[in-house]
Order: sequence, then C-alpha cells, then structure tokens
Amino acid sequence: MTKQNYLNCCYQQLFEIFQPASQHKKDDKQKFRAEGFIQAGKMLGIISHKEAATMMEKAHFDVFGESIETHRNRKISLYPNHLKMQFQS
Repeated sequence: MTKQNYLNCCYQQLFEIFQPASQHKKDDKQKFRAEGFIQAGKMLGIISHKEAATMMEKAHFDVFGESIETHRNRKISLYPNHLKMQFQS
C-alpha cells in the first residue's frame, strides 16, 4: 500500500463517519476504528500528525461545508448551555 492509498483510505473512513454525523447519527465503533487506523499510520511513520489533521479537516469540510473550528463555534453559539455542560463533564 502506498502512502497515497493509505491517505485515501483514511479520508474515506473519515468521510463515512462525518456523513451520518451530519444527520445527527453516530457510529462510535466506526469512529474508534478510524481513529486507531490513523493512529497506527502515525506510529508507523506513514503519515504525520499534520497530515492526519489536514485530512480530517478536508473530510469534515467536504461533508459539512465548513471547518471543524467554524462548526464547533457555530454549535456553541446556538447551544451555549448544552455544550458548556458537555465540555465540563
């Protein structure tokens, strides 16, 4: 497997996590599997932390049409008390 094939596989897994999440559906098993796959790539030196973060941003933007930070800030502004309690737990 080439580095580009690995990156494509990681991107596809992230896209498949974000797609249902955009409809307020979560699949923790799939999320944890993708996180482990990406972490393994970082530990093996296949990808860097920066490459993984860039790939995650791209997949998120492709699904939600906005960056992760913009999305998070928008949610906080819409539901300040609900999210505030989540981050305190």
